[in-house]
Amino acid sequence: VIAVIREENARLSAQMAEITRLARLEASLNADPNAVVYVGSDMERLLDKTEKNLESKMKLQTLLSVVALYAAIGVAVPLLYESSEARRNNIRS
Repeated sequence: VIAVIREENARLSAQMAEITRLARLEASLNADPNAVVYVGSDMERLLDKTEKNLESKMKLQTLLSVVALYAAIGVAVPLLYESSEARRNNIRS
């Protein structure tokens, strides 16, 4: 009998937690749109995952931009040096 009561108590506690979560969610939906919004644990995990994904993509984009910039500088400097050498040789001739 005690085991059944404990199981029932655990089940009721889980249902109360879900009802509380839904009540907070509904209250946030009915609240002022400029107010703070309640975010559940599922949404928090989803937002955290999205944030990490965006952060990773931004780091990759920055890395690619830096590599492209250095490659452009690496190609441009020798070309500019060669053209300035050619001009010097033409002036001396």
